[in-house]
Amino acid sequence: MLAGAHVLVVDDDGDICRMVATVLRGRGASVVEARSGAAALVELERSAFGCVVLDWNLADTSALALVDAANKLQPGLKRTVVVMTGDLLAADEPHAAETQGMLVLRKPFRPSVLVDAVADVLAG
Repeated sequence: MLAGAHVLVVDDDGDICRMVATVLRGRGASVVEARSGAAALVELERSAFGCVVLDWNLADTSALALVDAANKLQPGLKRTVVVMTGDLLAADEPHAAETQGMLVLRKPFRPSVLVDAVADVLAG
């Protein structure tokens, strides 16, 4: 389903990052993992990605700040972002991502929901 897709997964929680990457690799995607916003920017300078799966609450930056910086490296990137969040208390913040055209997945989510979201982003 995701064969040939090149996906960047960004999450400072190593277990979640590995789980998301494993699910996507299992569906045929080529996946690069980054454990911080800074590491994600390094990867975005190295390579173009069809989709970026990004945790809302990174320790070193906000998701929106990372997407804005990344969008300067790869114009149009905002349309390829899937934001993951488990923060139900700050419901307005992920809404900001949705208003900018990013998909938002609320944790916990089923692997099939993740795969469908990435497939939707890749389909444009």
